[in-house]
Amino acid sequence: MRRRGGARLRCVALVARLLACSKDERGDVPGWVLVTAMTVALVMMIWGMASSALQDILSRFLVGLRFGS
Repeated sequence: MRRRGGARLRCVALVARLLACSKDERGDVPGWVLVTAMTVALVMMIWGMASSALQDILSRFLVGLRFGS
C-alpha cells in the first residue's frame, strides 16, 4: 500500500514540475506562423499543379466503385 502512495506522490510532483515549466515558456509564435504560411503555400502550389491529375484519379476510383470493377 505504501508503494502506491509513493508512486502517486512522484506522479503528482512530476505533473507539478511540468506545469511550472510550461508556464515559463511562451513559444515561438512568429516561427509557427512562418511554418504554417509556408505549408499553405506548398499545398497550394502542389494542388495547382496536380489538381487535374488528382481529379482524374478520384473520378476513376469512384466510377470503379459504382460499377464494381
